[in-house]
Amino acid sequence: MKNNIITYTIFSILLSCIIGFLSMICAYSLPVEKIRENAKASLPLLIKEKEVYNWNRKLTGAKIDNFTTSIMLNNASFLGRENIIYDAVMNPRIQYPNTNKIADLYLSTQEDTLNKNAIIDYPKYWHGYLTILKPTLLFFNLKEIRIINFIFQNILLIITLYLLTKRLNFKYALAFLVSTIYLNPISLGMCPQFHSTYYIMLISCICMLLSTNKNNHWKIFLFSGIATSFLDILTSPLITLGFPLIIYTNLYPNTLYKDIKNIIKNSILWSTGYSLMWISKWILTTIITKNNIIKDGLTSTIYRINGDGFSESGITNWTSSISILRNVNEFYNTTNLLIFLIFLLILTSSYFIKKYNFIKNHSTLTNLFIGLYPFIWYSIIINHSIVHPILAHRILTISILSICTSIVCILKDRK
Repeated sequence: MKNNIITYTIFSILLSCIIGFLSMICAYSLPVEKIRENAKASLPLLIKEKEVYNWNRKLTGAKIDNFTTSIMLNNASFLGRENIIYDAVMNPRIQYPNTNKIADLYLSTQEDTLNKNAIIDYPKYWHGYLTILKPTLLFFNLKEIRIINFIFQNILLIITLYLLTKRLNFKYALAFLVSTIYLNPISLGMCPQFHSTYYIMLISCICMLLSTNKNNHWKIFLFSGIATSFLDILTSPLITLGFPLIIYTNLYPNTLYKDIKNIIKNSILWSTGYSLMWISKWILTTIITKNNIIKDGLTSTIYRINGDGFSESGITNWTSSISILRNVNEFYNTTNLLIFLIFLLILTSSYFIKKYNFIKNHSTLTNLFIGLYPFIWYSIIINHSIVHPILAHRILTISILSICTSIVCILKDRK
């Protein structure tokens, strides 16, 4: 069985690399004129909202990262050099000195010819989101894309909640809904940078709930990691592991030892898919361009793990505790506490609580174990977590889901 998993994993990553590469070539082969028109039509909205837009200061996750959105639109609307394959792996955009990212997008869309002196290559990510963003920009601008995302994301969320109610019960669906509220779906729909991980998470959960063969569920975690590496640019990747993992644990409870073993196995599979798919981009780009992208990628990864980002954040104390506290502070507010209290009120109102059997119902422990994942992430990926809490704080929703499902497990069995 172990050899089959290893063989399947290697084959899946190689095949995913080939498919990813070909899909990027297809994306860069699309006619760019209409894409540039819709990117240009998106500028008034970006200029109005500025690089960081907070649509509700009382809600966690209400900050919109238009800084990165402008970069993504800039990448998508790049005029193109003569070599499409080179562009597909180097992922270029236009960047000028002493300007912000919205200004870069504005200036690049005003030009009819490619300014070769202002090209910035950014090959350390796959930028797989371009396989979706470029075709979408052929027909829609940013405002219209936001509306489309609201529709599709809500459809997927409704399907997930329905399946959770069907496979488990409405209390698990309620726990999932509360955790999703903490993710702030409005912001997820408004910001293209947040789309990928949310879609992957929901689709992975749906696949988990639709499948009744638990022996094949490890494949969901493997491909979730691969898809996250391909589509995401290090926003909140861990939610594509944590949410499906909690659902899996509650769908198929076992002994405490076997539950922990399965959690670790599926986490390793996700991490393998995520990391090897990422590294495959560096290898592929190094082979095609003859530039040492592997070295650049490793250097960047080491920096994002524990590099001193004082110039980016102004923080001098770079420790795991600072990383955790910075994201907890970004995440916590009174509205979030109120949401959690409402959840408790709704859940406990259907019970006459006397005494609980914690030993018998060890699912509580396995859920809480998964809830530690965000803190492990913050303790390892220190630089990124401190510099970008606007992105990284969202993985704390894994802890929220673990706590909510633990409460459901406690209340499930009464004496």
